[in-house]
Amino acid sequence: MRKTKNLNSKINMEYYDLLATTTPDKYMPKLECNIDIYPDYITSFNRPGKFNYTSHTAVAFYEWDSLFNGQKGLLNSIIYNDKKRLDYFKKKYHGVKYFISPDYSLINNFEYPLVNMIRVFEARLVSLWFTMELNTIVIPNMTYTNDDSFELMVDGLKDCHVVCFSAVSCITDIDARLLLEKAVKYAVDNLELHAIIVYTTTYDDSIILDIFKYAVNNNVKIIIPENSLRISNRGKKNGKN
Repeated sequence: MRKTKNLNSKINMEYYDLLATTTPDKYMPKLECNIDIYPDYITSFNRPGKFNYTSHTAVAFYEWDSLFNGQKGLLNSIIYNDKKRLDYFKKKYHGVKYFISPDYSLINNFEYPLVNMIRVFEARLVSLWFTMELNTIVIPNMTYTNDDSFELMVDGLKDCHVVCFSAVSCITDIDARLLLEKAVKYAVDNLELHAIIVYTTTYDDSIILDIFKYAVNNNVKIIIPENSLRISNRGKKNGKN
């Protein structure tokens, strides 16, 4: 065992211990998510004061990658086994009940598709760290770029009955909405889903339920947690400052 650990360190793969806790599907490590109590509020990783805004708050990473995936970000800390930084993240996220797995940006029509695969893999690696080191619930964030990326989107998620989609960009962008609807259909058809968590900033639930109607028609619950932007937009609609 010691020889193996020394070798992992020498070849810069100490994160292999995380991967060893599961097995790959086609390419991606498997995650599990089977919950029946769902988040009722989603906050950002950079707002620690709201990590316990409710007893069922989820922490998400719907920001530009550079803000949470920099040189001293969690991913690099895991890869390079930076114990000081890992201790920092353990303290920062102590007590978080739910995470939405990191939303690493994928690139559409990119001539190097391996880059997108690596980014999905990295999100899974961080998710495993949350699960194993913080003993918390991780809800997979569904990422995709086009129809051809749907298979990668669900790879490793066969044991997940709850996933999360962001619907932020599709409210005013018809192409983004149509692609999201296709992605939802693919997920419902290829995973045994009980519920889908939706991150959105719109206050109008009817828009979201219409976008996710294929899931609704297949008895998948649509959960729309609150977040600060959603609450703010609802206030503006109601004429509140």
